[in-house]
Formats: sequence, C-alpha cells, structure tokens
Amino acid sequence: MALDRTHPDTFYRLGRLFATYERIQRASADRELNRTIRDSYFGAAMTSPRGVIPRLARLAEVHLRDIARSKPGLAVFFEREIYEIVADVPIESFAPAMARLEEQARFALGYYHQRNAPKKDPCEPTTTEEA
Repeated sequence: MALDRTHPDTFYRLGRLFATYERIQRASADRELNRTIRDSYFGAAMTSPRGVIPRLARLAEVHLRDIARSKPGLAVFFEREIYEIVADVPIESFAPAMARLEEQARFALGYYHQRNAPKKDPCEPTTTEEA
C-alpha cells in the first residue's frame, strides 16, 4: 500500500504531518542530528496528539524560517505539503487528547507512508536514514 494523499482519516493525516515535520527538521539541520523529533515525540504524538502537535508545529515554524534563508523554494514546498495534509481535517477533530489503539495504528501507517513516499520536489533533500 502506498501513500494516500486523499485519505480523510485524522490520525492517518497526523502521522503524515509528523513525518513532514521530521523532514523539515532534517532539512534545516546543517549536520547529522543526534536526536530527531521522532526520537523525542513519536510515541507521545501517536497516543496523545493534543499535547504534542502544537509544540511540533511551533518547532517546524522555526525550522522553516531557517530553511527559507538558504532555500526559499524548499520552505515553500514544505508549507504547501503541510497545507495539503491538514486542509480537509475538521477543526474539532484535528488534535484529539487521546488515541485508541486502532487510531494509533492509523497514525503509524500515515507516518510510514509519508516518510517512504517518493519525493515530489526535486530540491527536497534525501537522507541516508529514510527507513
């Protein structure tokens, strides 16, 4: 099964969003990271999104600002990617407080689908740690 850019499930989209935030973090770093947001927040984001997603959104904005200084086109690409992911998610269900086990599975599925999807933009960096 491959990335489904139109799948309406909120948890699937939150997983995709998390993978995008991780790519943004990697793209903004000028060195190999010792610890990524995946290392720090994956479990918490999957089980209790409301407590983590706003924090990651703020962090992504800082990283996007850094990217925009050196690669403005890449920053625009990531901003569009984020918008495409969240555009159709109802406001009231965007960041639930807790996730049931099946919702956590959909989050993980969305994360891995997004993370391993072919790159849409040729200027997006590739990493040696894709899987």
